Amino acid sequence: MGCQARLVCLLATAVAGAALGLACDPLVDEGYRGEPLFAFRGRVVSYEGTLPGGELKVSLFWSPSGQSQVPVEELREQASASVSVDFPSVFEIRVFYPPGAEDLVAADPPWGLALILVYQDRDGNGRFTPGASPSELVGGAEDRVLLYAPAPLPKEQSPTGAPLERGFSLAAVPLDCGGDYQGVQGTEECGVPLGAACAADGDCGAQGVCLLELGAYALQRGMCAMRLTELGCQPLGGTGISLGEVVWIRPCASSLQCPRTGYSCVDLDPSGSLSCLTCWPDGVAVPRGQCYAYLNYAGDPACGQTLGNSCGADEDCAHPLDEGLCLAEIGDAAMPGGYCTLAEPYWGCQPRDARYLMVFRDYWLPSCLSDLDCRVEDGQVCDSFFRICLPDEPTLLSLRPAFSVERDLQPLCYESR
Repeated sequence: MGCQARLVCLLATAVAGAALGLACDPLVDEGYRGEPLFAFRGRVVSYEGTLPGGELKVSLFWSPSGQSQVPVEELREQASASVSVDFPSVFEIRVFYPPGAEDLVAADPPWGLALILVYQDRDGNGRFTPGASPSELVGGAEDRVLLYAPAPLPKEQSPTGAPLERGFSLAAVPLDCGGDYQGVQGTEECGVPLGAACAADGDCGAQGVCLLELGAYALQRGMCAMRLTELGCQPLGGTGISLGEVVWIRPCASSLQCPRTGYSCVDLDPSGSLSCLTCWPDGVAVPRGQCYAYLNYAGDPACGQTLGNSCGADEDCAHPLDEGLCLAEIGDAAMPGGYCTLAEPYWGCQPRDARYLMVFRDYWLPSCLSDLDCRVEDGQVCDSFFRICLPDEPTLLSLRPAFSVERDLQPLCYESR
């Protein structure tokens, strides 16, 4: 997986297959345990179409080897951080105690890595039972781990290749531990206050743009950024990156299914391997990106009934399952007469005959080494891979048939080039 694809996954993880959302409440002791040392939100999604029977729990499992792809028998559960799953919303895990010395990696200095897993408590003992048949394990966070450092670690001693703060931190994996995939770093004064709050482009200087959302996630109070061009200014304190944006489009089998004049049924997949046939305006170049097509058996046939329609306002695209969004352009491609798409491309309804474009745009975004470099008060965190400030989003935990830690989880680090 390349670095561009890694960011696409970060901003669009839940586009395909997330059929069921779950919620849970913290499993708390009788007495008050004080303020948690660390807390984070999560969302459980099912790829099975149905939920496993019995009580589900989400818990932390420490890996003393420091690896994520290990036999589950080698993991140590921190049951005090477990939560019970109910239906339906976002859950929160609260960590009140640090891991024990036996849970940490035996390095100098020590550090810890925890997997976030979902299991079915069939025997009702309140914790995971290793060796149960069938296994109680049903899912987990495939691309997130929780790291712990008893003391700050400089990058030379950190397993991530970047400084690791004291305490707990969530990390998106695989990490760029060798520094092989980092974006371009700016060195010039360009008059753009990267990362500053904004309401409009004018708040960000002559060359700046005001981003109000990134992918599925709104940016509270906006974020000043700058378009990245080949010969443009390279702002000091910025990292150049490609951002992926999901746009649902109208499927077709022939041009007869394209009711708008000036639209034809064309394959937007240049390789021809996906047969990504969609109604597209004649003479308009396809924006830089990737088209995806699949038959979503869990999708709703009534979803996306206005896709591709002409429009002048968002309400022209609304239908009972979505508020609708009217686009004047898709990426850098102008859409004559407007183009209707879904207002909720990630968490909303899913079409049965699914077609969507992942469109890329290049920006300069604020660089960071830790969350303290970002606007934490506005829900921003330092992405552990690209080391840029991004909106914090719930950690996704996937339920899969015959879930396997060794097979379904990402490794801690990318292999070096």
